[in-house]
Amino acid sequence: MRLRLAGARRDDIVLTVPELVVRETVNKHREALTEAYAKVSQGLAALERAGAKPPRMDPIDSDVLVQVFSEQLERLLDEAGVERLPIPSTGHEPVVERALRRRMPFNAKGHGYRDALIWETIIALVRQSETGEVVLLTNNTADFADRSTGVLARDLQDDLSELGRPGDFVQLVTDVRVFNDRYLSPETVAKEELTALLAGESALRRQLEDYFSTALFAHSLDLDPHLLVDAALDDLDFESDIEDIEVGDASVAPDAVLHNVQLRRAELLDEDRVLLELEAEIEGTLDVLFEAPGPARNRHKPRHERFEADLVSLDGRVRARAEGVYRPTSGELEDLRVTRGELLAAPPEGPGRRSPS
Repeated sequence: MRLRLAGARRDDIVLTVPELVVRETVNKHREALTEAYAKVSQGLAALERAGAKPPRMDPIDSDVLVQVFSEQLERLLDEAGVERLPIPSTGHEPVVERALRRRMPFNAKGHGYRDALIWETIIALVRQSETGEVVLLTNNTADFADRSTGVLARDLQDDLSELGRPGDFVQLVTDVRVFNDRYLSPETVAKEELTALLAGESALRRQLEDYFSTALFAHSLDLDPHLLVDAALDDLDFESDIEDIEVGDASVAPDAVLHNVQLRRAELLDEDRVLLELEAEIEGTLDVLFEAPGPARNRHKPRHERFEADLVSLDGRVRARAEGVYRPTSGELEDLRVTRGELLAAPPEGPGRRSPS
């Protein structure tokens, strides 16, 4: 409970609980006390009837115990910064109409008054939320979820549509572990912050751009040789047949531009180190070295030593992936290395820019 409530201290997450849920929690505690006391009393009476001499149990003041529990619960919520949403001022008419029409969260028998008030509390919260999303964490799938898909029930999505909000504006989460992993885990927090940095003109993005500009220049890329040969064919000055032309090496020139930078994975190593897996599309110049068997000017020279080479520059688009360690305190990327590079879009066919070999 404390670990989950710690997430309420995040600036981008406001943890709320309906007042009705708080009161129901206190009432459930009262019922549990009463039931437990009754069971113990019955057990002691059974032992006495069997001839044993069980210890006497003093009566309990359930009102005092419930008050202590209520104060502890309120203190826990206050310390975590949890906002308590008031009971909605919805009139009886819309609630009665909803029950008569058996619209969820009312069930087929028209039961579900308290759940309906909880939903009205959420609707009031949605009206106040201009951006972001509202997450409903509950294990009550019978009254709030679609039975076939597990997402928010269609009736409830229709309520959101009437407010001009998309049906997924309220996300239904039925497992606390899923909620923690999705919104509160250190890895999730780190990934959200880094994604925001990579999307803007941040120092982190500039470091990544500089790195790809130099690393991919020296990194051999796994590109389709047939596509490259077709694209550069008009510019190649080989006497060999096209099927004999091979790609010796290919790299991205330093003038490349990054697009669609994505953070694929963020793993917290310790308080000041996050292992990152990054992916980006690089658009720019592909420097491609083509090789082919040369003319037989000296038949005594071994064939593998008789070849021609041309370096041709082509416009292309490459997807590259890299791993490295990010230090949040300094904002520095360390130990970056390219793990994969592949041709995303073939260069257009036609003359390239031939460089001297």
